[in-house]
Amino acid sequence: MSSPRPQEIRVLKQTPAMKTYLGYDAVREQNVIVKEVCLDAMQSWISAFRMEIEVLQAIESGWMPRLLDQGYGQQSLWFSETFLEGESLDDWLEKKPDRHQKEEIFRQIIRLVSQVHQAGYLYLDLKADNILIRHGHACLIDFNAALPIGSSRPLLASRESLPPEGAMGLPMSEKADQIGLGRLHLKLLGPSLVSWIALSRKPEKRFRSLGELERAAGRAQRLRPKAAVACLLILAGTLVPIGMGVLSHESAEQSEETVQQDRLPSAAEYCKKMTAQQKENKEGRVELQEWLLASRAALNENHLGLAGYLYSHLPKEKDQFSVRLDQTLLALMLHEDIRRDDLEALIEEVPAQIQYDEQLVLLFQVLSEQKVFLTSTRLSSLFEQIAPLEEPSKDLCRNALAYLIECRKEGMERIKLPAPIEEAMQNKAADLWKIYSQSEDDPSASSSGSAENPIV
Repeated sequence: MSSPRPQEIRVLKQTPAMKTYLGYDAVREQNVIVKEVCLDAMQSWISAFRMEIEVLQAIESGWMPRLLDQGYGQQSLWFSETFLEGESLDDWLEKKPDRHQKEEIFRQIIRLVSQVHQAGYLYLDLKADNILIRHGHACLIDFNAALPIGSSRPLLASRESLPPEGAMGLPMSEKADQIGLGRLHLKLLGPSLVSWIALSRKPEKRFRSLGELERAAGRAQRLRPKAAVACLLILAGTLVPIGMGVLSHESAEQSEETVQQDRLPSAAEYCKKMTAQQKENKEGRVELQEWLLASRAALNENHLGLAGYLYSHLPKEKDQFSVRLDQTLLALMLHEDIRRDDLEALIEEVPAQIQYDEQLVLLFQVLSEQKVFLTSTRLSSLFEQIAPLEEPSKDLCRNALAYLIECRKEGMERIKLPAPIEEAMQNKAADLWKIYSQSEDDPSASSSGSAENPIV
């Protein structure tokens, strides 16, 4: 016989399939959190519901919910868990805690996630909404996205903590939760080499364990901005296999004097500067020109830590086209949800707005890296519009061809390029042009996917 369902006090979250509410347990004489799922919901939702019960039974901590009861009705299954009363992480941050307090909260979050791993599960939903601060201590709530370690294809992981390997359907190790931890580190403490390593797209380049992440974060916080790179050198014995390769596509021995070919600061330089600003408890708003230069560095170097900071700290001129374009490219790099219509509307503005081809270089680079495929109609239109502009650079020719080759692999037919664009590509990227021109008969460029289908 089913247990009595706690009386509903207030609905906290509701979808057609699931409902979460604050309830009152008359037997225990206390408020509880109740979750229920409809019996006619998709099997994936019911499986996630049962998995959450399994996880709650396996973990034991005063800073995470504890399973109290479960039951069923005519139309739904339900369970109740302890109600942890506290303030949200965002509300806590509104009180402007000092850096030491934020460091301590981050360490506590790492330890809570470690306990979940020790029980055999991945949390996979690390975000501010799921962190409560109770009596000065972090609490971890809402385990509906959790899965056993080694699982693939997470169903309910939030976009901001979804690991790339999970999005590709590959098995996930404990390193998968470093994506969410890297985002939280950015939110709490600003951009740093620690968040950069944790957010690496490749699991092998992240920290080897959460203990190692915690130790690296503790050491990094105590260093002056000028010592940031030295920090990684000090940790070389443990971080070289994971993090040093992330420092640069060119060399792991770059120092703070390193600059890009055009003599502009590198992503690491901007990271240190903005981290210093964060330490001074400034609002974090970045001036327009500096923001644009920093975003270019983040995109060029695939620097996820800096990208996340810039994405959440827009300049006051956020409606300017250059900012909107860079913000969209940063969002794609960070796996944020971008509506296809919004992306294509923005790209439609490109020819009328761009004065230099640098933004086009970045556009094709990010679209290619993130496997975002425009329709052949949109691509043809874009090339027709940019053909009258100044002669495309070598970088633009190479990036555009690399993208067109990826499109062919997805089954999109070759498009007819304007004569000036085609001539420039043949002259400035002969090797890639040969691959693209021969792809008409390439059997791998078949029907593995259709670029006409919206995927954004």
